[in-house]
Amino acid sequence: MKPVVTLQLEEDTVRFTPDGSIAVVDAIGALSQSPRPEMIWNALRRDHPEAASLCADFKFSGDQAASVADSES
Repeated sequence: MKPVVTLQLEEDTVRFTPDGSIAVVDAIGALSQSPRPEMIWNALRRDHPEAASLCADFKFSGDQAASVADSES
């Protein structure tokens, strides 16, 4: 199995699954520079529930499951 990839973008950590899907909250945080990217993701899911249907859950080691998306979504 391929390892999980983690990139450090200045102050932000962005996690990727072994198949290349990106952790949605990590991407939102890196792009928005928001201190609470999960609030943005929760609002997006509430206002546009179809966004969550484009994601899968992935459990990064030691963490709760996170929503991830790939380039096909």
